[in-house]
Amino acid sequence: MEMMSSRTSKADQSASDPRMSNQELQQKSAAVLPTLRKAGLLQRTIGNRAMGTLLQRQFQPNTAREKPNRPVIQRYFVIDSGAEEYPAKKEYRKYLKNKDAANDDQFFISQVEQDDSFYSAEKGKDNKYGPNLVYKSNANLAVSDNLDLAIEETDGEPKVFFATKDRIQEANDVLKGSVELVLTNKILQIASSGGTKTLFQVIPSVPDKKEKGLDVKTPQRCNEAAQFVTGAVGLEMKGNQKVYQLLTELLTRVTGRDFVAEYKDAYEKAVNNRDTADLLAVMDDLSTEFRRVRNDEETIAIMKELNMNEYMIPKIGDAITTFGIATRTEESAADKNEIFMYHFASVVARSGPDYITMENYARRDEKSKGTLSGGDPLYFFKMHGTADSAKSWHNHMVGTGNFIGAVVSFVVN
Repeated sequence: MEMMSSRTSKADQSASDPRMSNQELQQKSAAVLPTLRKAGLLQRTIGNRAMGTLLQRQFQPNTAREKPNRPVIQRYFVIDSGAEEYPAKKEYRKYLKNKDAANDDQFFISQVEQDDSFYSAEKGKDNKYGPNLVYKSNANLAVSDNLDLAIEETDGEPKVFFATKDRIQEANDVLKGSVELVLTNKILQIASSGGTKTLFQVIPSVPDKKEKGLDVKTPQRCNEAAQFVTGAVGLEMKGNQKVYQLLTELLTRVTGRDFVAEYKDAYEKAVNNRDTADLLAVMDDLSTEFRRVRNDEETIAIMKELNMNEYMIPKIGDAITTFGIATRTEESAADKNEIFMYHFASVVARSGPDYITMENYARRDEKSKGTLSGGDPLYFFKMHGTADSAKSWHNHMVGTGNFIGAVVSFVVN
């Protein structure tokens, strides 16, 4: 997560003005930003220790299915570690019988916050701070509908997840950034009515740096981390641009008020005359109007069409984001230590309606100095769903309570 505001952002190219090139957009943005800052009416991206408080998913089992010898997972989304349906843990051996690994305490690894920090209390042998790691032999599991992705269900931040070989091959074929996914020899064997599925523990790898697993370092800022993983460029600018494209198009169609034209005219006035009053007023109206019509049937239908909010369905390799677009009044009244403007993540694996993200975010921690744009050890994985909006990325973000104003989620690239 970057200390950057959508009000200090590059104002977006109007959806109705395809003539404006990316170069022109950047030039105009550079011209208007000092004026916006000077106006003193900027949204401020605030620190994001609160990212560690992401809403935890709540799940219910579906109907039972035919049971083989081992109890079948009945499409449970969360399986308690002591449940009868819990997967068998094994050490995979290619030419020999798989070895029982019920007591292997390296199966589940997550990082947790202690004493207001995700970093360890002491520096390691490399004279750098590592993450506060928790190792477990048993943990509650979140499992995808198709039973081929799984991850620890925890208040912490998982450093590994589990997937079938097919899912990981699919992911590596698509990912274009610096990260590859690697299988270890730790496996979960999940019984299903169609037979046993084998899910391998998955760790990240950065071949160019010869880093693997817990040694992997990424940028800490969320947008830079997403670029590192996906290979996309300019996510911060693109996100700031697209959030207003989505809002102006949606509200123009729903309300009949031409927000597309109003935003374009106000933006050009800010660029050409260094007069930001109209632009800031339109931004306020966008934030307010979106919340007014947020639950209307027509709004929901258009959000589905625009692939946004809880209806967003990302693909492997996508960078996804959530923005909070607040009014000036809301910004001035907000607790600057408890809100943030946006968060980015990378989709690294997918199964049907469920997907895994790889993420990082600026921790506002003294120990993170020098790691904001690279060399930070606090990457983590999360699972999200699309079939049920309660499990969606968007509602995870809303559930943190740390976005204010109109909350908008979308695929950036």
